[in-house]
Amino acid sequence: MRKGICYLVLKTVNIYLDIDGVLITKKGKPANGLFEFLEYVTGNYTCYWLTTHCRDGTPERAVEYVNKIGGIDKELLEKIKPCKPWATFKTEAIDFSEPFIWLDDNLFEGERRALNERGMLQNMEYFDLVHDPNQLVKIMAEMKRKS
Repeated sequence: MRKGICYLVLKTVNIYLDIDGVLITKKGKPANGLFEFLEYVTGNYTCYWLTTHCRDGTPERAVEYVNKIGGIDKELLEKIKPCKPWATFKTEAIDFSEPFIWLDDNLFEGERRALNERGMLQNMEYFDLVHDPNQLVKIMAEMKRKS
């Protein structure tokens, strides 16, 4: 997987957000820079939940799950839109007709194939908060630099 944020950082880009391993660490703690990141992306981009916590297309479980860590304004979380329902692969919910960045800590082979077939593998930003706990901070800095 390539390093660095996708080149598509534009004001019109959609941001697809996973929760576990991206916004919240595997230990259930907020990722470094989470609050500032959410404030920035929800204020500057169209954001969508792309997580198993709302695979049915309804955002309530995702909002409640992230809200449990505390310190995040629930209205801020409610700015993140639900993606369309998906059954097997998260790529089923991505609108490939619009520019996007997908932040996730896992990529299944079927998802990799769907991205590759469209020449969009570079739009997926792989997260590993164990090896780089400041990934959200770095991505936000890159987004600000490129906007």
